[in-house]
Amino acid sequence: MKLTDMTSQRRWAAPAVGGVAMLLTAALAFAGGGPAATADELLASSSASPTLSDAQSTPTETGSAQPSALSTPPAAGTDRYIVVAESGQQSAVAADIDELGGSIVVTYNKALPGFAVDLTEAQAAELDASAAVKTVERDAPMTANAGAIISDAGCLTNALPRADDASSTAVSLGFSVNWFGTEYSKVYVNSNGGVAFDNGRGGYSDYLHNITTSTRPVILPLGTDVDTRNNATTTVTYGALTNTFGARTGFCVNWVNVGAFSQAGSTGPAYSAQLLIMNRGSGAVDLIFNYDDINAAVSTQKLEIGYADPQNRANSLRVSGSGTAPTTFSNVASASRILSKQDGSPYDSALGRYVFPITAAGSPTATATPSPTPTTTATITCPTAGPDGSQPCAPWGLDRIDQAALPLNSLYYA
Repeated sequence: MKLTDMTSQRRWAAPAVGGVAMLLTAALAFAGGGPAATADELLASSSASPTLSDAQSTPTETGSAQPSALSTPPAAGTDRYIVVAESGQQSAVAADIDELGGSIVVTYNKALPGFAVDLTEAQAAELDASAAVKTVERDAPMTANAGAIISDAGCLTNALPRADDASSTAVSLGFSVNWFGTEYSKVYVNSNGGVAFDNGRGGYSDYLHNITTSTRPVILPLGTDVDTRNNATTTVTYGALTNTFGARTGFCVNWVNVGAFSQAGSTGPAYSAQLLIMNRGSGAVDLIFNYDDINAAVSTQKLEIGYADPQNRANSLRVSGSGTAPTTFSNVASASRILSKQDGSPYDSALGRYVFPITAAGSPTATATPSPTPTTTATITCPTAGPDGSQPCAPWGLDRIDQAALPLNSLYYA
């Protein structure tokens, strides 16, 4: 039986250059990186497209490692594809796959609804025509290793537990940051590829990120759904740098050899990224995003890259937005993010290293200021009655609750 709705006009990614192998968009040239590699250059530089190995396994209930389903090669005559469903259509897509005779290997249903599926080329083309399907891409991940991540004992001082969606307690940076006019000295480390400054909101364990709507001041070198429960991966580590870098002190967070969440559990090592917050003094800092490896099926793991200032969105920087699939961190035949670089004096230049200066913006709001000398005000006689529904001569706290603008009117409306 044929699929009933063949109206989709989406472009199907041919097996020769799978969308999952298309890493790290050339649109990131804003960072000063070099031109993106061509498809021929990328294919020539990689003798084979690596897949998840047997060592990349998922934990069982007892904690012992078992081979991941993704490490099993596709059946003869088929290739492995990443299939992303339209919102609310995952069950319909699963039925379409079954109707076509495909084999679902892994189900993704957390940050993004989809599947890893074994299909023939003809089946993949027919499945992509379904209105319930957003994308069909061959799972041919490419590894690019740039070696930008620095080794420093301080980066390993503390570790988050092996968990899905974990947060540290508030951790001292060892210096103050003037974040676009607000002063912070502590951060929460998120296992899912970012940190949030301590603005009184408590732990930060989000796995969905959006810089344009974030209500927290966040820094996201690798904002995605990371999972380190697989013993083949490395836990998230952090701490003050033991050594200087570029003759400056700093704070380090490692998401090095971490896994990606899937319905079956944590994958094996999928990403290697690092954040350095370098102290330039007087509240000014440099943010350094270092990348070594990006070899997961990035079209199923949306990546949010950049930083947010919720008080003034104009100060935010969104390198890659998680609102699109495949992520804009991925693009056809390019690996510009970790195969190019942004020079940032006085730091050593390296492929996969990006430096973002944050300049102190005047006196931060958290800095104590002298209290003004109070002036004598006239005594107000409280009337016996106020307007209907109001409480006259309300205490300042009540008055302020229902009136954001000053001056206060000494009335409270419930």
